[in-house]
Amino acid sequence: MTSSNRKEIEEVFVIQTDAIDFFGALVKEKGGKAVVHGRIRFQDGTRWAFHSPAGERAALSNKLLTVCKAIAGFYGTDVFCQKFDRAVGYEKFIGLLREAKHKMN
Repeated sequence: MTSSNRKEIEEVFVIQTDAIDFFGALVKEKGGKAVVHGRIRFQDGTRWAFHSPAGERAALSNKLLTVCKAIAGFYGTDVFCQKFDRAVGYEKFIGLLREAKHKMN
């Protein structure tokens, strides 16, 4: 991928309890638009993946945070949010997450 086509993560949102493992990322795509990509794994093993249509970064970030707060409230926990000062390559970030998870398990 050229740098103009590269997907870059700008923010991540995580909710993790025994009942739910939620990960959402605000991703900057070519043309400067943003999308949300994420996945959820429930205690019973059910897995969902989700994504949003392309939109404005601030609006998508606010929507994702609102949803995350509602989910975290339901499960009696908090949301971990991290906004990056500089965008991180999507493939590299996902690879690092997988590697870290493998080492922890």
